[in-house]
Amino acid sequence: MKKKKRLVPGTKIPYENWIQGWLVTNQEKRKMNKEHKLPKVGLDAFNDLAKSHDAHVKEVERLQEELGELKKLKLVDEYGELLLECKLGDEHHRLILEVGLNTILEKFMKDKE
Repeated sequence: MKKKKRLVPGTKIPYENWIQGWLVTNQEKRKMNKEHKLPKVGLDAFNDLAKSHDAHVKEVERLQEELGELKKLKLVDEYGELLLECKLGDEHHRLILEVGLNTILEKFMKDKE
């Protein structure tokens, strides 16, 4: 009686038991992965990527500087002359908020009387 040949699925490779079939399947998968490597890119593609990265870095730096300016609080008089400049959250900013709140509370209490 002739034994029926069992083939590893997707191949023409015969196997006798499940361990052989599993080993052959893994070997075939590894071969396919090696064949499907990413193609190498040329120098032009690398240079384009570098230019794009440099532009991105410059834009991030510009936005950080702009954000730094937005975090500054400038107190000016009626003529536009700078009286005080401070960053949000620093001691001067907290004192300005405290004085402003105290003034609002005093006016509120006077209006209630």
